[in-house]
Amino acid sequence: MTPAGYNCIIWLMRRYFYTKTVIIILAGAIILLSRLSLCAEERLTVTTYYPSPYGTYSQLTVTGNTYLATNSGSVGIGTSSPVSNLHLQSAQISSFMGAVRGFLTLSGTYTAGYYTPIDFLSDTAANPTARIAAYHDDSGSHLVFGTSNNYGTGITNTAMTIVESGNIGIGTTDPQALLHVHSAGTTSELRVTTPATGSTSSDGVTYGYSDSTGAYVNNMEATPLLLVTSNSETTGIRIQPSGPVGIGTASPSAVSGLDVAGQIRSTDTATGFYLGAGGTKDAWARLTKNGLPSITSDYHDLAVGSFWAAGVSRFDLAEVTPVRKEDRLEQGDAVVIDKKQGLRVTRSTKPYDTSVYGIISSYEQAAMVIGGIGGPETAMKSKEHLPVALIGRVKAKVSAENGAIGPGDLLTTSATPGHLMKCNDPANKCRGAVAAKALEPLEKGRGLVIVLVAVQ
Repeated sequence: MTPAGYNCIIWLMRRYFYTKTVIIILAGAIILLSRLSLCAEERLTVTTYYPSPYGTYSQLTVTGNTYLATNSGSVGIGTSSPVSNLHLQSAQISSFMGAVRGFLTLSGTYTAGYYTPIDFLSDTAANPTARIAAYHDDSGSHLVFGTSNNYGTGITNTAMTIVESGNIGIGTTDPQALLHVHSAGTTSELRVTTPATGSTSSDGVTYGYSDSTGAYVNNMEATPLLLVTSNSETTGIRIQPSGPVGIGTASPSAVSGLDVAGQIRSTDTATGFYLGAGGTKDAWARLTKNGLPSITSDYHDLAVGSFWAAGVSRFDLAEVTPVRKEDRLEQGDAVVIDKKQGLRVTRSTKPYDTSVYGIISSYEQAAMVIGGIGGPETAMKSKEHLPVALIGRVKAKVSAENGAIGPGDLLTTSATPGHLMKCNDPANKCRGAVAAKALEPLEKGRGLVIVLVAVQ
């Protein structure tokens, strides 16, 4: 201590000690300590141990460790009535956003790519078992939540991350959506449960993605799965636990795979409409069994209350019929029963043939084709099966070799292969040999005209 300091102390002692009693001496000692501030050129450091001395401190600055309420009691900051071990009280802030600081602030020397953490320990000597930290970089900060599956190694998992944009990542530190769930395994799931469902791995409903099956929604309970709007079961899709699917109905039929309360509409008319497991897309409506169509058994019958088939330039009902491949038949050819093999047809070659069967149609012209051999894609490629018009209007090859043909004339087979001619003797020569009635005229030569099939 400097001489000036000693002189200051001596002056104070003379003033308070020489003429006072012991009580005054003690009081003087206290005053002496307070008056030391008069000696501005000196400071006094006092080392004490809580809870003595007891008092009120306007400012307390310490070095080393500080221990508060080591045996019992609570520590209050901003309050003289703490309600927990550590109670901070201050004025509330009016806006969550902005630069106003909160009640508790953690800070450190800023280094980009480093963390400001809060750790949770299972006991005083243990490694961290959970951690909340702010990760700082030059663009902003992330809030990171970590857990541990090994007390000996500290934090082992980055469980959740909230990035600058507000996106939340679970299992990922780079979330690409408001909520992004990522798994290091082959399956990632979100699970929703209630007290009614329970909370085990076999309860509730899961939303997930599997590497083997793709995206899925799985209701683990024996209850329907609903996709609804306006919170109404009749405005959406309902999948029953037993499998039936209802659209627009809360009670889909138990015997139906799909029960629709309303119309079914497809705008994809170019590629076809399928019921069942169809094959290659085309312009056909199908009722099929499983898998790709085969020649023998994969097509079912179609039963309807009424049927309407319409289209531009589509007139006749045709049947897929075995033909003699060597004939190279084409649309409009008149055909007769093959006498060598009765279940197929061949091109007509003689007049007034009572074996007349019909006229070759085309898949592009026929309004309806029946008698499949496995479906349209199979029949259309076959050289041994062709559609034969049984009834309706069809294009036919005709010849004027028996006179000019006019609308309404009966037509029979002619000496020109595959051609029909006018029947001049219906009662005798044409009995049982009429193939059609002409709807268009042919004055001379040969041509292709529209006729009405009328095999007699």
